[in-house]
Amino acid sequence: MSHRGLLSLLIAFLFACLSCGGGGDPASPGSDPGSTVGPTGGTVEADGGRVSLIFPAGALSSEVAITVSPATGTPADGRMIGGSCYEFGPDGLNFTLPVGLRIIYDPADLPAGVLAEDLRLCKAVGQSWLPLAGSSVDTLAHEVLGSLNGFSTYGPGDPEPPASQSIAISPDDTVLTIFGEQDFELELTGIDEGDVVWSILESPFGGTVAQDGHFLGPGWLGVFHVVAALDGFPAIADTAVVRMAQGEFVCVNQDLIHYEQGVTFEGDDIYDAQMEMPLDAEWYGGFLWVSDTNHQVLRKFSEAGEYLGATGKWRHCWLDGEGLFNGDLRIGWVSRSQSEAESELECGIGGGYEGDELGALEEPCGIAFDPGGLLFVADSGNYRIQIFNGGGAAQGAWGEEGTTPGTLGYTIGLAVDPTYVYVMSGGYHIQKFTHGGQLIWSRPMEFGAQVMRITGIAVDEGGNIYLVDQDLHRLTVLSPVGDILFTWGDMGENMYTDDCMLSYPRDIELDSEGNIYILDNKGVAILSPTGNLLGRVAEGGQGLGIDTALNFYIVTWSDYQVHKWGRVGD
Repeated sequence: MSHRGLLSLLIAFLFACLSCGGGGDPASPGSDPGSTVGPTGGTVEADGGRVSLIFPAGALSSEVAITVSPATGTPADGRMIGGSCYEFGPDGLNFTLPVGLRIIYDPADLPAGVLAEDLRLCKAVGQSWLPLAGSSVDTLAHEVLGSLNGFSTYGPGDPEPPASQSIAISPDDTVLTIFGEQDFELELTGIDEGDVVWSILESPFGGTVAQDGHFLGPGWLGVFHVVAALDGFPAIADTAVVRMAQGEFVCVNQDLIHYEQGVTFEGDDIYDAQMEMPLDAEWYGGFLWVSDTNHQVLRKFSEAGEYLGATGKWRHCWLDGEGLFNGDLRIGWVSRSQSEAESELECGIGGGYEGDELGALEEPCGIAFDPGGLLFVADSGNYRIQIFNGGGAAQGAWGEEGTTPGTLGYTIGLAVDPTYVYVMSGGYHIQKFTHGGQLIWSRPMEFGAQVMRITGIAVDEGGNIYLVDQDLHRLTVLSPVGDILFTWGDMGENMYTDDCMLSYPRDIELDSEGNIYILDNKGVAILSPTGNLLGRVAEGGQGLGIDTALNFYIVTWSDYQVHKWGRVGD
């Protein structure tokens, strides 16, 4: 959580003997009489700096007097740290944004049998202490940290699970049609309903569930699970099975979403930007990058379609004093505005050269940017991943040819998130690497006797992986650990004409709202995050890029160009 822009407020508190976990009362508890924090945020410190509250801007809508007092009458639990529990006020105050809490503990106060690495921030609820979800401990700084949505009584410890508590959901097994709804009821023993957290095991693809147990089913077929759990104790939970069956599934009126063709990205002659077998397009920072697979280069265009240059391995040539052509091979960025580009044009050189040196490429295919602007490239003919900056300079490379986990086959596409690189290795395996090339996991993509041939890949903010398969004509979504969550589309005679089916899908993109864009040979199918087909637009092609205004950049092999399609209306 960012502390930037927060005010630092120091509040002096007089604390007497504190009680936490033992059930006793302090001799003379004290509290701060009312220092305030407002909409701009701030930091509150108490008990000589042992307690800190960090309010981000916007957490409070008005000025509020904050109080911190030693906890009294807390649940008895010998695994809580005595003298480190506090009551925060006003009691019941809720926040618009989570507020950070830090409590420093003395290692000498650890109860017998409690390890420092097991400590968590805990909330007093009834006769029990419940750990806060997402809380953590820094054993070097001797502090526990977490986020609060409201004020109550909190302290550090590793509490015993509550006794004689249970949750039961009814119905525990139900069948719904696509987008069907169900109200789930709870039978609780020793638990307040306000301490139950509802969730979807396959979130966000298994529909939505409110905190009152109202479930709205997804637009996907399959089996999903609704979970009700005691906050802080996920083992105290019950799960209901939801089976989504085929119901009426009608495509939404396509007139709701409309696109029209605009700029064509092409050059005037062989050098400028005439591409051969372009495969992928990616938008970042106001520019479009294209992998020119047969010319062994990456090309860069402005938003208006102006060719800016390319990076790869080039033949540089010039006329000597006797009027004869001379040349050598160079690696790096070449701009059309450079004088050497003019002389290269005179030599009739329009593309790059194969090479395995850093910065050289052999059949570059899929490309993807990380959030910091580094461009990851599937350097397929070299069986590696190369990394370039926004100026076209190579920053590094990793990978080696092979068929075992951690090695690379011919890589068509890849996706990148802030931490990982997702690679379609050989078209039949998905592998997850760190940005530096360390393997996280690898799995073959098979459905029984059916083997996928993956042609497009994307990843959402939660690490879920979206694949399109041209042979099985479907979208498949995997969890961050590689489990199949669901599929959309199938093979059939009407897949060539039915908008609700995919015909040889080639690429896939996501927008910031979670909508899904799938390019096949009929155009772009636009799906909602729950799988509802919102419409079909534009044209078919080989690769798809999307900018922040949701304009499409479609790579076509019929003319080796990139066509820009602009969204019209809402």
